[in-house]
Amino acid sequence: MAEKEPLRKKKAGKQKLMIVLISIISIVGLQLSSLLLLVGMLPAMVCYISDRDPKLHLFKTVALTNFAGCYYHVMDVIMVHNNGISGLHTKLQDPTVWFAMYASASLGYIIFYTTPHIAAAFMQMTSQGRLLHLKMTQERLIKDWGDEVAMQPFEER
Repeated sequence: MAEKEPLRKKKAGKQKLMIVLISIISIVGLQLSSLLLLVGMLPAMVCYISDRDPKLHLFKTVALTNFAGCYYHVMDVIMVHNNGISGLHTKLQDPTVWFAMYASASLGYIIFYTTPHIAAAFMQMTSQGRLLHLKMTQERLIKDWGDEVAMQPFEER
């Protein structure tokens, strides 16, 4: 157990260093667009702080959908407006841009909280189908071989 703790600390240190390096590279490379990305990714940052799961499943889901919502607008500022202040100003003043960025983050929350229920319903349906198939097979075997094959599991002979 003691060997795992330094490994976790090293891994966490590497992750933090990687995040800092990616942030610096994006700020230098994207310049003004990084401000739009920073503002747009606020829900993901809040989710990172509030997620209590050590594997950060909620954060990953929210961050990826949030980034997908921000990506179009960041690329629009970079490609169409040549990464200029006027393009950034236009995007930051447009409420539909804010709605798209934050609604995509809320879509991540929706996906995270509804997927287990959908999976459970699917598993229940498939198990009921298997059970029905087994009962039909059992009835066919009883018909072919007689009542001796229908012995209950805890029944003694």
